[in-house]
Amino acid sequence: MKCDQVRALIGPATDNELPNAEAALVAGHISDCAPCRDQWDKILKVRQGIIDISRAQEPNAGFEKRLIAGVYLEERKKLRASFNWSVVGIAALALISMGAVSYINLEKSKNENQSVATAQPGLNKTAPVESVEVESLVLSVGHHSSGQENPAYQVQYKGKANPSGFSVEAGFKIEPANLANYVLQGSDIVKTSNDKTLVRMCYTSLNKGETDCIDCYQAPSGMLAFAKTSTREIIMANGQTARFGEVDGQSAVMVSDRGLDTLYVSPIAAKRLLHLVSPNA
Repeated sequence: MKCDQVRALIGPATDNELPNAEAALVAGHISDCAPCRDQWDKILKVRQGIIDISRAQEPNAGFEKRLIAGVYLEERKKLRASFNWSVVGIAALALISMGAVSYINLEKSKNENQSVATAQPGLNKTAPVESVEVESLVLSVGHHSSGQENPAYQVQYKGKANPSGFSVEAGFKIEPANLANYVLQGSDIVKTSNDKTLVRMCYTSLNKGETDCIDCYQAPSGMLAFAKTSTREIIMANGQTARFGEVDGQSAVMVSDRGLDTLYVSPIAAKRLLHLVSPNA
C-alpha cells in the first residue's frame, strides 16, 4: 500500500471504521513508514486536544469526525498543490476554532443555568466514547482479576500461537512483548460489545515458584484509556513516556508508540514491572 493511499485511510483507521484486512495493511505500513507514522501521531494529538477542550463543554454530535475529515482534506490538498502548510498548523487552527465554539456553547449553557461538570483533582477525565476503559477490561478478563466476567467482552482463545500470526484477524499489526525471563503462555483476541478488537497476551515467569503472570493488552493507539484510575506520566529507562497507576490492586503501565497502545498489568511490584517493560533497560 502506497503512502498516499494510507494517508487517505488514516482518518477512518483512527475511528476503527476500516475492515480488518484493510486496517491491518494500514497498521503494517505505519509501523514501517516514519512519515505516515508521523501523520498518524499528529491526528491522535488533534483528537487529544479535542478531548481536552470538550471537557469544559461537549461539542455538537459528529463535530470530531467532521474536524478530522477537514484536517485530512487540507492535507490532501497540500500534497496535490505542494503547498507548504503542515498538519500541525491545520490542527492548531482547528483546535482554536473548536475552542471558540466550546466557549460560545459554554456561555450559552451558563445563560440557561445549566451546570458544567468538573473532574476530580488527580483523576483522569472520562474516557472518550470510542475508547475501551482499562478498568472495565482488566476487571472482566484479567488473569488476576477480582471482578466477574463482563458480557461486554468476548474472549476468543488462541492458545500458545504467536500473536503476530493473527494480526489480520485483529485488524492491526500485533507486536509481541519482549520481557526478560518471561515467556508467552497464551494469546487471545478480545471483542467488545461496541465492535472494538484488541489482543491479550499472557506472559509467565521462567523463575520456578513465581506464579504472578503479566497480562499484555494491545490495541490501535487511542483505543485504551484509563477512566477512573489516578495515573502519572513517567519516563522509563529506555526514554519512552508511559502512564502508570494501579488497577484492581495491580500495577498497570501503558505505553503508546508506533500506532499501538500497549498495556501491561500484573500483581508484581510496580518498580519491577516498569523495569521489565522498558525494552532497553
